[in-house]
Amino acid sequence: MALHNPVEAELRVRFAETDAQRIAYHANYIVWFEVGRTAFLEATGLSRDRMRALRFRFVMAEVQCRYLSPAYFDDRLIVRTALQTLSRRSFTLRYEIVRAETGELLAEGGSAQVAVNKAGKAVEIMPAVRAALEQEA
Repeated sequence: MALHNPVEAELRVRFAETDAQRIAYHANYIVWFEVGRTAFLEATGLSRDRMRALRFRFVMAEVQCRYLSPAYFDDRLIVRTALQTLSRRSFTLRYEIVRAETGELLAEGGSAQVAVNKAGKAVEIMPAVRAALEQEA
């Protein structure tokens, strides 16, 4: 299923992210989702600095990845990230990782983020943050 209005981030597979066969280690895809999530939040105006200034944060509640084809050392990858759902206290993102040169889909997945207060208790997403997320929907 194609992502609606995705934000794209580009990266290159580093040697340290591969095994002896120059294939990217599976856990790195989750790290690359983080690259996409950061780019997505920055595109909405919710940079880490702005979130800190608002005294608002999200924690990761869930992440999943479906691996379709391997990435190799020095591949240029594009991480596409889009908002899937937005509720009172959380939102979910969808991700696609594609090989830049061919557009081949290598992995897809999702994550759920929950708004929390300083004590780590789930709270409602503040209006300014909700408005920024909704502009990407």
